[in-house]
Amino acid sequence: MGVPVGEPLPRLEGSEQLVSNLLTVEGFAPLIYEASTPCRDRGDAWERMRSNGNQIESGFVLAAGRIFSLCPLDEGPLAVLTTGRLPPPRISGPVGRPADRL
Repeated sequence: MGVPVGEPLPRLEGSEQLVSNLLTVEGFAPLIYEASTPCRDRGDAWERMRSNGNQIESGFVLAAGRIFSLCPLDEGPLAVLTTGRLPPPRISGPVGRPADRL
């Protein structure tokens, strides 16, 4: 049923219940680690971890030549994915506010 532009929508009889599996985000991990990476996708990252005999760690995001993780990047399986000097981790702020550096 169409409603002409500028006209109010008709009232509908009855009620509905909407269900979602989305949860409210109330905060983030206190630190977010980031570094430069040569990996362009997760396949590249997993291959690099395997070739160094490391365990596979999936807790990371790749974007614009950078790796982001809630785990430190200077040790453990993700260390082989980084290049160059590691910047200090970001302090995550309240939801909706940008993070600051340590």
